[in-house]
Formats: sequence, C-alpha cells, structure tokens
Amino acid sequence: MKKFIFIDMGSRFRANPQGGVLNTPLVQRYCPVTEVKFHLWIETVIEDDGEEVLQLQYEQISFFEFSFFLDGSKLRWPHIQVNTLRKKDWVESRMRRDQQNT
Repeated sequence: MKKFIFIDMGSRFRANPQGGVLNTPLVQRYCPVTEVKFHLWIETVIEDDGEEVLQLQYEQISFFEFSFFLDGSKLRWPHIQVNTLRKKDWVESRMRRDQQNT
C-alpha cells in the first residue's frame, strides 16, 4: 500500500439536526438500531506489476437491540458489513487482460 486516508464516524444518539441514528418505524418497534460505527479507508494500492490502484474499503457495524425476554431485558446484537471496492473500469480492464493471458 502506498498511502491511505482513514475516516472514522459513529453515533449513539437518536436522530436530531446534528445527525444520529434514524430507524424506520418497523425497525424502531421490533429491533431498534442503538449505535452505528463506520470506518472508511481510501487507499492507493500498488499491485504486483507496479500498477497503482485506487480502492475504497469500509466496515460498518450497526447494533440492534432485541427485546425477546419476558423480564423486559434486551439483547444487543452487532450486524457487521465489510467490503472492498475498486473502480469498474479497472476491474474490467484487469479481467480482459487476464483472459488474454490464458
């Protein structure tokens, strides 16, 4: 990796003019999201052949709060999403090159 930019965001608060977590009515009723964490990396990666590629990687964690229990207690459950994204034109050109080499 040649360089990267890291962005870290999150919220534990209900939606307000400054931001926060906003649930749809169904989610709010049955399993409200009580916290969100978001990490984003914008990276310049050097491939094995020396080519520089711009990619984006992210991790998003949403915490759902379920109320299953008769005693009113709640279960906090994380929902984790991660991904790596590269520009479509780079992926297509790499796929064409790899097909020509086989």
